[in-house]
Amino acid sequence: MTPNHWQFQIDRGGTFTDVVAIAPDGSLITHKLLSENPGRYDDAVIQGIREVILGASTTISGGCARLIHPTDRAFAATASSEDHPRKILPSDAGPLPPIASLKMGTTVATNALLERKGERTVLVITEGFGDALRIGYQERPSLFSHRIDLPSLLYERVIEARERVDAKGNVLLPLDADAVHRDLRAAFDAGFRAVAIVFLHGYRYTGHERAAAGIARDVGFPQVSVSHEVSPLVKLVGRGDTTVVDAYLSPILRRYVDAVVDRLPDTRLFFMQSNGGLTDAGCFRGWDSILSGPAGGVVGAVATAKRVGFDKIISFDMGGTSTDVAHYAGAFERAFETKVANVRMRVPILRIHTVAAGGGSIVRFQGGRYRVGPESAGANPGPACYRRGGPLTVTDCNVMVGKIAPRFFPAVFGAEGNLSIDEAVVRERFTVLAREIDAQGSETHATGDAPETASRRRLQEIADGFLRIAVQNMANAIKKISIERGYDVTRYTLCAFGAAGGQHACLVADALGMERILIHAHAGVLSAYGMGLADIRALRERSIEAPLNRQSITHLTSVFDALEAEARAELKGQGIDPDRIEIRRAVYLKYAGTDASLPVAFPHAAPTMIRQFEETHESAYGFLMTGREHIVEMVSLEAIGRADSNIEKSSFRPEGEILCFPNKISPFGRDDTLMIERKTRAGNKAGSAAFQDGAAGSAARQRGMHTTDTELDRSIRPLTRVELYTGGQTLSAPVHERRALPPGALIPGPAILVEPNATTIIEPDWRAEVTPQGDLLLTRRTPARRGHWDPRRPGHARGLQQSLHVRRRADGRGPRQYRLFRQHQRTPGFFLRPLRRAGKSRRQRPPHPRPSRLHG
Repeated sequence: MTPNHWQFQIDRGGTFTDVVAIAPDGSLITHKLLSENPGRYDDAVIQGIREVILGASTTISGGCARLIHPTDRAFAATASSEDHPRKILPSDAGPLPPIASLKMGTTVATNALLERKGERTVLVITEGFGDALRIGYQERPSLFSHRIDLPSLLYERVIEARERVDAKGNVLLPLDADAVHRDLRAAFDAGFRAVAIVFLHGYRYTGHERAAAGIARDVGFPQVSVSHEVSPLVKLVGRGDTTVVDAYLSPILRRYVDAVVDRLPDTRLFFMQSNGGLTDAGCFRGWDSILSGPAGGVVGAVATAKRVGFDKIISFDMGGTSTDVAHYAGAFERAFETKVANVRMRVPILRIHTVAAGGGSIVRFQGGRYRVGPESAGANPGPACYRRGGPLTVTDCNVMVGKIAPRFFPAVFGAEGNLSIDEAVVRERFTVLAREIDAQGSETHATGDAPETASRRRLQEIADGFLRIAVQNMANAIKKISIERGYDVTRYTLCAFGAAGGQHACLVADALGMERILIHAHAGVLSAYGMGLADIRALRERSIEAPLNRQSITHLTSVFDALEAEARAELKGQGIDPDRIEIRRAVYLKYAGTDASLPVAFPHAAPTMIRQFEETHESAYGFLMTGREHIVEMVSLEAIGRADSNIEKSSFRPEGEILCFPNKISPFGRDDTLMIERKTRAGNKAGSAAFQDGAAGSAARQRGMHTTDTELDRSIRPLTRVELYTGGQTLSAPVHERRALPPGALIPGPAILVEPNATTIIEPDWRAEVTPQGDLLLTRRTPARRGHWDPRRPGHARGLQQSLHVRRRADGRGPRQYRLFRQHQRTPGFFLRPLRRAGKSRRQRPPHPRPSRLHG
């Protein structure tokens, strides 16, 4: 990497844009700004780079001093003064210094897809199939609805080309090139500039698609997307939709990339792909960007969790607009067919489930019920507290209950962008909402408190009710990717990040019965941080649809060799040394007559792959289908270019060995001070001087045991104390500055940890510990209660395990005992028997008589 140059990783989200920068001196800087602020800047990415380099509102990790640009000392003095509001740099504050690299994820293409503001596109498809994409798979989202509202199409005109090739590659009807040329010329003259070409069986027999693409380029179309290049997989509808998405979004994305390149002409530009890898800007396509930002978060969560020894995690990314969750148990999970914004796509994308529950999700009382989302206030106008007249949101609820303190929130609001959030307007809005609720007679409120206290508590109860709903929505999203797929979520670590992740992590873990939470030192900007940890990746797929046998192994080997040559060439073109390229091969197998395929590693002998497939199939679905032929649906090859990353080298590393004690609780209870524990190892022959000199150490040494020296650092005091409403009660909670906490510090809940980019809430039943890496490890102070739930505590897990006896398995073998896990009454279970007993409702039943073995 070029010395004395900046390096940036940026995630442009729906509400905030996160910036992580490595300065020329190696220090790490994080920054956060609104993604949309029309009155101050046009593009948040360029503005974020400018503010970091010129020293505006930056935060340097590891206790480093604030970075000040040498030409802006006067601004630095003003910015650091407590007597004057911070000045904001204009978006045209002169040229930027050299930047070596920029790695970013963007929502430009995603927003264009959601808002249907892509390029005007014409579809060229085999004659007789002009309505195939419109018909789709004949899915009915609302089964009993008399009126079916189909989503709007991305293409505006259809050209049916006279051509036909059968499934074996025989040309039944040659391509009518003259007619295609005539129709494409008419579309070009009508203003179309993007074309998607999709022919029947074109994924395997590409001659006609190539010919049509050549005609389109001759006519002058700047964007030509061909199905066998975009998605060379079987299924006309999914392949066709993906090709249309590429033609529709790529021009929008290309214009944005060109604009960034014009502003940063000498910068190496990389983009985060939806599959979890980086790619050069020249190779970035429209469909690559759909989950660009969330993919960076998953990569960052996995990499940072592995660093502290966790290899099974649930990533929980709660931002301003939505919450993204993913499952990881040793390998990235990818889906080859997904739907985004009612558009089907058949490309490899990280299996990320998104739910409309973010800090900006709008809360309202409608139809006699509390409702949260799916609408979001976004960055403009944002929540009500953002001083732009926005609606009440989840963020406002946290302000109302005391989990967000205005004095510790970034001062980036107001006309000049130098004010904190407005707590008064939040109270006013909730007062109005309380009157609306009372007017409908849906709730009664009686309390013995003083009128002012009762009024405030009433507003807090309403806000807490909305938070309960939001937490349950996020917990349900995690259940969908874990419990519903057969994974015991209680054995996983919840890796929480995003601007709002730490505010709700404990409550979400309570709702799931999880015991452990990891919050990275840069959790507030982990999606951007993860892009600095990501490798450059190139993925290739091919449809096979052939039985698995010895003859097919030879054919698969030749297919993999061709795909590997393509992928290696792409990575070499991006500057990756051949010796740093790793190749992974996978075969997707399924039973004949079924549609669900599962990946197994290649190369192996056919019996080995069959055994791996059956083990995975039985684990996922609970049965086998003996006697069925095994079909190779497709093959997938992944080329990974191991790129050098300086971001981990720039992270704060405390010196000395400080070991963690997740099972210890501070003897000082709820004292404001923090307990710091240092553990020195001592055996029969060795130990530290302090250990050997102490009386306790001497006694322990005689027994050959370890000792723990617990010391209380009374210089660490909370910034202040605030009243926190949680779990139906008001508690006094200390507020600590997270970056001032030394490794080994234990913080019992309730407590609030503040930092420039995020806020972490430690609920009463939890405690937090600072790891040697500066991360937070949250564990329970009391074991999770399972088997029943308390309606007054929405965080309690609704865990229930049943032992079911299946009389006959699908493969014809003998009976088998199944243990199935169910945490929510709406969670579907394939083998679950009814939970309701005669004469007793679910809530009246006693708790489970003994702990479940599934929970350990």
